[in-house]
This record gives sequence, structure tokens and C-alpha cells, in this order.
Amino acid sequence: MVGNHVSARSVANLIFRKMSILSEPTLSSSVDTITIRKRNKERTSPRLRIYGNRYFLNELTEVLSSQVDITPKLVQKTTKQSESSGVLYYQSRRELEKLLAYLYPSGIQYFHREYYEHFRSLLLELLPH
Repeated sequence: MVGNHVSARSVANLIFRKMSILSEPTLSSSVDTITIRKRNKERTSPRLRIYGNRYFLNELTEVLSSQVDITPKLVQKTTKQSESSGVLYYQSRRELEKLLAYLYPSGIQYFHREYYEHFRSLLLELLPH
């Protein structure tokens, strides 16, 4: 922080710390592919789903939007009855590439190397040759 300026990442970290104390937020995610049908054409696209507390996911999508330059997503309910659990969907190849580069910048030690490799292989597999 410099003066009155607070970075989005600082805000997200603060929110995460506060929520950890209050509600022990749990995030989980999955990477898979979907088939998109449009005007009698089909294409396969990668999809990242992030599950967690809806309040936290709302903050997360705003931070990712500002830090990674991707479109903020609307947090979806996981079930009709659930008021607190939600899911974010990322399906744009361009946005997924940006997210991957942001989460795993070159030169870092990967915490979940297998997850990174799976995510990366899906993106590469689906890119037009």
C-alpha cells in the first residue's frame, strides 16, 4: 500500500484472511472440456470451474478481472437451494491462457504440477493446428 492506494491483490488477500477466520472458505476446481454446438457446427473447448463460497467467488472474479484483464464472471448457484455455495465458469481459450500464465508464471516452483500439466495439455490439445 502506498498512501491511500490499495491494490486489488491486497484487498483480496485481506478478504481471504478475514474469511478464513470467519468461515474457513474452501475452494475447489475442475478442468474439463465441453462441446459447444452453434449453427449445426461443433467445437470442443476447455472449461475451468471454481467452486466455493459465493461471497468469496464474487471478490475473486473482480480481482482476476483487474489483475489478469479478463471479463468478470457471474457467480452461479451450485444448487437451487444453496445460498452460500457457488461456481465460476471460465470457458474462453484466451481467458484461460491468461489465467494459466497469471497463476503459473515462468520460473516458479509448481505446487500442483500435475494440475498445471493437465490444464496446459487441455489448452494445447484444443488449439487449432
